[in-house]
Amino acid sequence: MSTTDPRVQLLQLLTELDAGDLSDDQTAQLEQLLLQHPDLRKTYLRRIATRAQLSLIARRRAKQVKLPEQQECPLPPPDRSERSRLTPWAIAASLLLAATLIGVYWNSQRNQADTTPVAAVTRLADNWWGASEMSADLGKRLIAGESLWLESGLVEITLESGAVITMDGACLVQIADANSIVLSRGVIHALVPPSARGFTVKTEQVDIVDIGAKFTAAVDELQAVEVHVHEGKVELRPNRDAADPQPGEVIAAGMSVRFDPDTGETKPTEEFKPYQQISPPDGKHIAYTTRAGTRGNHVYAGKVGQDFIVNETIEVTRLGVFDSKSDGLRHPLYCEIWSRDDRGTPNDTRGDFGIAMAARLEFTPDDPGELVESNRFKPLEAPLTLPPGSYSIVAFGFSEEDPMGNDHHEVGVQRNRKTRDDAGGAISFVGTSRYDINTEGPHAFPGHVDKHWADRYSAGTFEYRLLEPFSAKGQGE
Repeated sequence: MSTTDPRVQLLQLLTELDAGDLSDDQTAQLEQLLLQHPDLRKTYLRRIATRAQLSLIARRRAKQVKLPEQQECPLPPPDRSERSRLTPWAIAASLLLAATLIGVYWNSQRNQADTTPVAAVTRLADNWWGASEMSADLGKRLIAGESLWLESGLVEITLESGAVITMDGACLVQIADANSIVLSRGVIHALVPPSARGFTVKTEQVDIVDIGAKFTAAVDELQAVEVHVHEGKVELRPNRDAADPQPGEVIAAGMSVRFDPDTGETKPTEEFKPYQQISPPDGKHIAYTTRAGTRGNHVYAGKVGQDFIVNETIEVTRLGVFDSKSDGLRHPLYCEIWSRDDRGTPNDTRGDFGIAMAARLEFTPDDPGELVESNRFKPLEAPLTLPPGSYSIVAFGFSEEDPMGNDHHEVGVQRNRKTRDDAGGAISFVGTSRYDINTEGPHAFPGHVDKHWADRYSAGTFEYRLLEPFSAKGQGE
């Protein structure tokens, strides 16, 4: 190492660890560094605990919830090229080294926290999560210690104190308590009312404490911290040594500063990042979305469908089909909406059958429709009103040139590439998806129930809007 500063050494080693390039010698250096400098363990634990949590996520994904025995859509041989790489043994050794420390860290966190929610997700905009286990739907209540990993887009979180933060992807945040968060990486925008005075953004080496402010905070890959104050004031407090607290630096409105973890100095920066909020939704919702550029992985000639329940009357404005790689269609694809007889068991879709096809659209290479993420959308001739009841969205026509997406157990790790929008409860997603080889005729409803998820397939989807009075209630206005 070119420097003898332990803090700099640690940050350099953690950067190599994050990149997966930690060598055997560097692993030994990291071990000695932590043994010789207990005061650096706080920084190390925050970083490594997050990595350990992600490792646990990967393990949990391999253990799907057991469902009643059902048929399963025939699958092609798994595409080994899409599977995750093996973790280098040096990283595994570093995780093993941290096992005892992580246990103490997480146990202390859990002992201090309970299961009482202290925050909630209040708005979403074009959001994509980095991992399904570190994600949250609109309206989800969050407890202390819960982490969110946003890969892109914006997510608004309102804490019990009244403080409102907007995660600006890519961003990794942990809810610390009812009036503070831990920002490990990325950008957040904070709007703090007088009731939440003292709201704190914790980072590895400094805390950003509100003094009645509206501000933006950012942490980069080297753990440098930027603070941009738009209104009011914040205090930047070093947190390296809790036993010897140092006075904080007050940052006033219009100021923008950068804290350098290598030198421990705070200096003005010329860039002033703008404050962002999520605009109110425009009233349109897309039921099932798959992220742009997602590659299809299943050639199936029959129909595939997904079940949903309408709780309050909606209007369907457009139907959509999955476009593998978002690069256009080679053959016609079809999307349908069916009304479904749930046989008196709306949450158990086994044995359900289609009553009637309510709408159908064709998507062709010459007229594929508008691309939104990985779906092609075309409008219906007139909005389709769906009163409360049970329905299915169905698609077919997929081929080797236009494969659909099938999130079976081999590719379950890709579920973070999917989102669903229930418009605050206007609709509910139920069942475990369905399929059938028949595509034509009055009874060509996919009657075979599949396994695993209510949105297993990237195939068919629809755009819809709410009708009053539920639209206001559904948006939390």
